[in-house]
Amino acid sequence: MSALWLNAPIVQCILPGEEPIQGYEDIISMWTEMFTSVDKSFTTTQISPSDVRVHVRGNSAFVCCKEEVSTSEGLKLMLATNVFKRLGGQWYLVHHHTSLSLRERNSIQDPLGGPKVKTITVHGTPESLTDPGGQVLGDILKAIQEAHDETFKETGTDPSEFDRGIDRSDEEPPSPLVLPSQIAAKKDLSERELIDGVTERTINALRRLTKERKLSARDKNKLISSIISHHKVGGEASLVEIAYQVLVFQFLKPGIGGGAREDELLLDFLDQCRALVMKLP
Repeated sequence: MSALWLNAPIVQCILPGEEPIQGYEDIISMWTEMFTSVDKSFTTTQISPSDVRVHVRGNSAFVCCKEEVSTSEGLKLMLATNVFKRLGGQWYLVHHHTSLSLRERNSIQDPLGGPKVKTITVHGTPESLTDPGGQVLGDILKAIQEAHDETFKETGTDPSEFDRGIDRSDEEPPSPLVLPSQIAAKKDLSERELIDGVTERTINALRRLTKERKLSARDKNKLISSIISHHKVGGEASLVEIAYQVLVFQFLKPGIGGGAREDELLLDFLDQCRALVMKLP
């Protein structure tokens, strides 16, 4: 578990009937306590995943599955979602959520659908799915990596130039940025609360995306103008800077994912830029 989870304070784990656990240290402590338990009700529990579906979009992926949990109290059907982030060439778990299914379903419905999402079904026998050696986990991570590579091959695009040259004229704009709870809870994010260097790095990132033909010069100028206008007024950071800090800057720290490269993270930032620019005058 310690190698699977991203070592960062933003990760979160939600188990049935429990309060959300946030932060790497607390999550690993919880799993350690659980796996070292001598409680018979836990040590005899068997979990068999099924209908495993992997969805990949750039450097982000989520895995949905059913889980049959066999305990001394009987059999329960759970629904699980795992969110992964690719940093430094490695996939890390950043969010796990398991809840009790109130009724049987034929399958977990794909919440996105459409040609923009790569869907893979991971097959396995009940024995392999419960193998403590982690065969299923290895299959899932392998499927994520293969889907990631296949996506770029299908478009003829080099991963280092993720979506250069792709015609997006008929695409729906991406959803506006959804901020983490600690930011969304505040009406405005003060300039003083931005990490040092975020403003300069944001502007450099916009210029880089424009130079690489991933962002138009017009859109770049509108986004930079938004940053400048917010700084002239003072006291409130622009949404462009917040997006860069949340989606890129915080993952560049050496201790998080081994220190990701900026070009690995700019895809999500670019999507937010395209959404934000449509709301600017």
